[in-house]
Amino acid sequence: PGRGGPPHGSGARAVPAPTARARAGAGGEVPFSRFMEWASLHPEAGYYTRGSGQFGRAGDFVTIPSRVPFFNQAVAALLADLVDALSAETAPGDAVTVVEVGGGAGDMAAGVLSAWERSRSDLRDRIVWEMVEPSKALADVQRATLERALGGGWLIHWHPGPEDLPQGPKLVVSNEVVDALPVHLVDVSGETPRETWVRLQSTAGGISECGISEYLGELTSEARRELIRLFESEDAAQLRAYTADGTIEARPAVLPFLRALVGEKHSACVVTVDYGDWPARAGEQRADATYRRTARAYLRQQRQDDLTAYVGRQDLTADVDFGALATHGEDLGSECLVYTTVAALLAAAGGAGEVARLGAAVAEELTNDVNASHLERLLDTDDAGGLVKLMVQVREGSYRA
Repeated sequence: PGRGGPPHGSGARAVPAPTARARAGAGGEVPFSRFMEWASLHPEAGYYTRGSGQFGRAGDFVTIPSRVPFFNQAVAALLADLVDALSAETAPGDAVTVVEVGGGAGDMAAGVLSAWERSRSDLRDRIVWEMVEPSKALADVQRATLERALGGGWLIHWHPGPEDLPQGPKLVVSNEVVDALPVHLVDVSGETPRETWVRLQSTAGGISECGISEYLGELTSEARRELIRLFESEDAAQLRAYTADGTIEARPAVLPFLRALVGEKHSACVVTVDYGDWPARAGEQRADATYRRTARAYLRQQRQDDLTAYVGRQDLTADVDFGALATHGEDLGSECLVYTTVAALLAAAGGAGEVARLGAAVAEELTNDVNASHLERLLDTDDAGGLVKLMVQVREGSYRA
C-alpha cells in the first residue's frame, strides 16, 4: 500500500474516535473492504452496532418486510416447505433450527411467525428461531417486535454471532444482509488489477478529524484469491471482458459468512433475499448482468456516492454477486436450486389476487391502499420486484447416512 494512483478525493471528515484509533493502529492505510467493515460493524461506533435508528421512515432506509406484509406471507410459505424437508434430516424429537441473520427491527420474523400461527401452528413445536444480531440495541428492538410471538409460545433465541448456534441441520434466512458484507473494489482498467485503499491522516483537529483520501494501490491477497476462484485468472485484460466500467466488486467474506452459519457437514438450506445480479463469467448459464461499480451509501433515505463521508452514520452497501454466492455455496457442498426475482416469488404466492383484495378494501382503511401500492411495485419486474432477488441453496447432510 502507498503505491498507486493519486487520491480520488480527500477532505477533513469527522471520524468516530474508536474507528479512527483502529485505523491509526493499522498504519492509517487500509483497503476499502476493511474501512467498510469498521464503519459498519465496529463494536463501539459501527453503523449497525451503535444503535437502532437506522430503519424506518425516520432512519436511512426501509426494508421490504416492514412495508409489505404479503412478502412475509410468501416467505413463510417457502420456509415452511423447507422446514418440512429438513425435518426428515433431523434426529427424531429434535426441532429444526431456523437462523435469521441481521433481522433489522424483527419485521420478517414477526410476519413469518404470524403467518405460521394462522396456517402452520404445528411448526410451533417443530422449530426454534435463532436470531443472530451483533447489535444489542437492535436485539432489544427485535424482542419488542416479537413480543406477541414469544407470548404465543414460539421459541426465539438471540446470539451476538454464529459461534454458539446449535449443531445439526439448519435453515438460514437473511434479508438485505449480504450486501453489507465488506466488498473489495478492484480496478482492472490498467495493465494490472489494482484495489481501492483508504488513507487517513490526522489534521489539526486531532485524531477524530481526519483527512481521508481514496487511491488505487496493490491488490490484497484476499481479493486476489477471490478473483482466481471466480475467474481462474488475475489478468486484467481477461477480467476487463466481464466488466462494464473497469470495476469488479469482490466479496471473499461470503465464504466464511456461509461457513460460520451452516458448517460443513449437516443438512442446510440457505435463503437469501437481496438486491443484486448474477454477473457473467465464463460458462455461467444464469448470468443476467455484467460487473460494474455499485458501492454506495444511504443517509436519511438519500443515496450518497461519497463512501468516506459520515463514517459510522451512513449505510455502506454494494449489490450482491449471486453468482459468487452460488460458487461459495458449492465450496461448502450446496447446490443453487432457485435464483429468481422477488416479483416471481410474490406472483407465485398470489400477489395479483392480494392487490385486488386490498384494492377492494381501500374504503375500509387507507393503509390497504398503501400496502397495495407497495405490493404492486414488488410485482413489477421493471421496478423493485425485479431488482431484488431470491436465492435458495440446499445441501444434503450426513444425518441419514
